Order: sequence, then structure tokens, then C-alpha cells
Amino acid sequence: MTSKWGETVTQRRRALTRRALRCLTPAGVAGAAVLLGIALKGMSLRLGDPDLWWHLKTGQIIASRHAIPPVDLFSFTRAGDPWVVQEWGSEVLMHGINAVFGLRGIVAWRGIMLVLIYALVARLILRETGRTLGGWALVALAAFAGSTSWTERPNLFSFLLFVVVLTLARARNRQLWWIVPICALWANLHGMVLLGLGLVTLLALAETGKAIVRFPGSDARWAARLGLVAGASTIASFVNPYGPGLHVHALRLVRTVSPVVTEWASPDFHDAGAALFLALLLISVASLALSPKPADPTDVALMTAFTTLGLMAVRNLPVASIVLGVVAARHVSGALTHVFAGARQKARAASEPAPTLAAASLVLVAAVFGTLIFRSFPWRDPVAPTYPVAALDTMAGPDVRLFTRDAWAGFALYRRWPDVRVDVDTRVDFFGLTVVNRHRRAIAGLRGWEWTLRDLCVTHVLIADTDGLAGEIAGDRSWTLANDERLGDGHRALLYVPARTPTHCPA
Repeated sequence: MTSKWGETVTQRRRALTRRALRCLTPAGVAGAAVLLGIALKGMSLRLGDPDLWWHLKTGQIIASRHAIPPVDLFSFTRAGDPWVVQEWGSEVLMHGINAVFGLRGIVAWRGIMLVLIYALVARLILRETGRTLGGWALVALAAFAGSTSWTERPNLFSFLLFVVVLTLARARNRQLWWIVPICALWANLHGMVLLGLGLVTLLALAETGKAIVRFPGSDARWAARLGLVAGASTIASFVNPYGPGLHVHALRLVRTVSPVVTEWASPDFHDAGAALFLALLLISVASLALSPKPADPTDVALMTAFTTLGLMAVRNLPVASIVLGVVAARHVSGALTHVFAGARQKARAASEPAPTLAAASLVLVAAVFGTLIFRSFPWRDPVAPTYPVAALDTMAGPDVRLFTRDAWAGFALYRRWPDVRVDVDTRVDFFGLTVVNRHRRAIAGLRGWEWTLRDLCVTHVLIADTDGLAGEIAGDRSWTLANDERLGDGHRALLYVPARTPTHCPA
């Protein structure tokens, strides 16, 4: 007589077998290729994001002091001024990864986070389309449309939590309340928590509007619950070192950096990622237009809001693409059935799974992508070749006041702080446009650059040979070339020091 325990084990084995067989289809092979392709892109690039370095250094400082720095520690232009460290939790986690696994661990973390994010996105999309080739094609489009912003920064935590919040909000059950503690956590990882709060608020408003006009399928109780969760999540997000001030700071940050930071500019549709986003947008609009069922106002609101965000800034493309992919998934099957009803049925019958062939294909895909990931992973040196490592290491003594391009400033802080401080780094929101524009004029070698360096009491100037300042300073006898380093991208990093010690500067 079989025991209940034995029956339970047998049922679990059968369930696992059924799941495994579902993977042994052309769609399963395509899904493996999509996720492994994301991993390949995430783990093959060397570390080059200029923000990464001061994030890691900030995490190290917080971990060593057990406190968040209340004032700036990195610059000599605004030293001691109040500084809002909005990503402190992410920075501590990233520092922990770096402390245990080194910079190669940061590369691996980037790849793992991207796979996790888009595995959850795939779950959302395939729930609507089924495990089909078309569903996985939509996942790939939603993923790579946002690949421009796949950088090794705290943004990755925000992308992950955004997908989690979207999943909970679309589930339409009591799990919705998990959004409240998630937003409390999110507020201590990244100021982008505003996107999560905005998403839930938008859903609440859309569902409430549907209930008011009695749109078919509307649910007033669900709309009310969404509203309560949106309010509770907003209050929960105040549980951070800055309280509601974090949200005020995040909004000011967007307003400050939008005119001058590239990632906050509108997408250039000559770029591959932006072109994919445009294709995804067209597919989403066509799916809503051609679907036989009436367009859901909630889907229209989501598509409108996140398309606007995506068109406003390259930085928003990942979340905008995810939302467009999920919206398209709800309608694309109906639209295709409506347009290609007979051909679709034949194609489905012709694509019945062949487990043996699919299994061989799955092994081949895994082997090929696994080999590519292993071979392209930056084992020897995970740092991009565009950073002046040797020039930084030749700087002598403490109290170095370094004037350098903002893309190199964070790396200088990572390697040499506290001996080295910079005039400006990529924290545009902290320094303000006046300071940033003064720096950029000097880097460009525009009129008055010599007075800028003199007034700032700069002890070292580190620039690229392509900077306008390189041609100006080379002909000025007040400065001496101390180091000339050839970088991996073919350019040169030039280190200059004053020919004489300035007399007007404090000792």
C-alpha cells in the first residue's frame, strides 16, 4: 500500500517532469537563448560607468564608519556642504560585493541582476502570450530596448523592484500589500522609488476611473485597495534617513541634471536600443488597435505614461520598455488571431514540440552561450581601458587637489581618496550647474581657464589629449608635464603640475 508521503513525492516528480518537458520546445530553446544573451551582454563588458567608482567608495565609507556621510567628502570645491546620499543602501551592498569578490564580482552582479530582472519580465509576458516563440520575441524586444541603461549602478536595484511591484499590482490579489514594505526598502536603495509609487498611483487612478464610468470588468473594491496601497506605500517610503525630503531631492535632481547629462536627454533613434524601443512602441499601439476586445483604459494609461517617460530620457527606457512589453502581451495574441486567424492555427499545429530535437538544441544553445560568456568575461582586468591608472598612481603626497574630467573623477576617488580630492565629479545635482559649467569651460580650454585653475588652487591637472585644455596648457610655462600615459582606447592621459608652488593658496 502506497503511503501519502510516497504519493506526494510521485506527484512532485511528475510536476517537475511536465515543467521540464515544457522547456523542451522551440519556444523553450528561444527562451534560453534570450536569457543567456542578456547574461552575455551583462557579463562581457568591462566596468566603465563613471558613477560606479564614487558609489563604491561611498559604500566603503559607510561600512567603515557605520554612518551615512552628512556632508561632501570628495571635493575641494564644496567640501563640508550638506550631501543627500540617496543610494546609501545600494552602495553598501555593492561595496560588500566588491570587498568579497573584487571588481569581477561587480561584473558578475551586473549580469545576474539583468537576468533576474528579465526572467521576471518574461514571467509577466508569457503569462499573457503563453510559452510561444512570439512571447519570447516580445521579451527579447522589451529587454534589449532598454539595454542602453544596463550599467553597473544602483539603478539595477530599482529596475528589479519596479518589476516586482508591477508583478504584484497585476496579480490582483492580497499580495498587493507586499508593495508597502518593498517601497520602504526601495527608498533606502535608490531615489527611483518615485517610479514605483507613481506606477501604483497611476493604476489606482485608472481603476477608479473605470469603476466610475462602469467600464466592463471594473472592480471598485480593487480600485479602492490600490488607492490604499498607494497611500500606505508613500508613507512607508518616508522611512529613510531623509524622510519626505528624499522625494523632494529626487525631483530636484531630475530638474537639475536634465539639461546637461546625456542619459537624461531624449533618445536618439539612430541608436540601436532607442530604435528597438520605437519598434516595441509601434507593436504595442498596433496590438491595442487591432485587438478584437475593447482597449482597457488601464493599459492605455500605462502605455501613455511610460511612453512619455521613455521619450523624455534615455535613462527611462528600461522601465518604459518593460511596461510596453507587458501591455503588448495582453493584446498581441488577440490581434494576431484577428488578423491571421487561419494561418496562426496552421502554424501552431506545425510547431508541435519534438522533445529530442529540442533537448539537443537546448544543450547546444547553453554550450554556445556558456562558452561565449566564459571567454568574454573580463577575467584579466575588469576596468575599462579608458581610465588613467598609471597617471593616478604617480601622484605624490596627500592633499592633492585634482582638476580632471568628470568621467575620471570618480575613478580617482576610488583609487586615491582621501589623499586625492576633485573639483567636480558626476554628481551634477550636488555641485549645481554654475560649478559644472565653470569646470566644463576650463576642460574645453575656453577663455579664463588659467584663472579657474589658479582660483581653485589646483595641484594636479589630469586631462585627455583630446580635451581643449590640453592644447592650451601645453603652451603655458606655468605648468609642467609630469606624466604621459597611453590609454587602451588609443588616446593619451596627460598629467600636469604647477611649475612653481602657488603663493596665494593656503598651506
